[in-house]
Amino acid sequence: MRIEFTLVLVKYVEINTQARAIIGERYREMAVRVTAADLELFRGIPPESIQELTPKYEIIRYELRGVPLVMQGKPGDALFIVRDGFVQLVREREDGTKRVLAYLRTGEYFGEMALFETGVRWASVLTAGKCELIKIKRDDFRLRRVRYDTGPAPAARRNRANAAGASLSAHDLHAK
Repeated sequence: MRIEFTLVLVKYVEINTQARAIIGERYREMAVRVTAADLELFRGIPPESIQELTPKYEIIRYELRGVPLVMQGKPGDALFIVRDGFVQLVREREDGTKRVLAYLRTGEYFGEMALFETGVRWASVLTAGKCELIKIKRDDFRLRRVRYDTGPAPAARRNRANAAGASLSAHDLHAK
């Protein structure tokens, strides 16, 4: 009886776009709230402020490996949080060879460096298999950081190290 009810419910959601939209919205709210609570980037920002912007945040899912998410040298327009799965951080050298710098996993993020300082992506990021990301656009992110900023941007240390040509370890590439 329970299985039959579940099947009927799944079928209802499949054919009812309004039900699908409601479930999608609830999932986004939960995903952003739970993920943001654990990240340094959101420290000092009240939960109600994060919830206020939740409709603007986008949940993106990828099924395949090697899908480009951001490209080195291109303008940065968003911050991405790995909600589930892995992504690969790759830097192309002057001689055209590519070097994998790190694999970022659930709870880690990328794209903050372009939002805070240079505005240009210093590395490419590709999917490393099936993954789910939370995308936060530049303007939405900056609005929250400016209003509730409690200290220097986490990316500032990494940008200065990169500009000085320092070698970054995987731990230095992101703050959790």
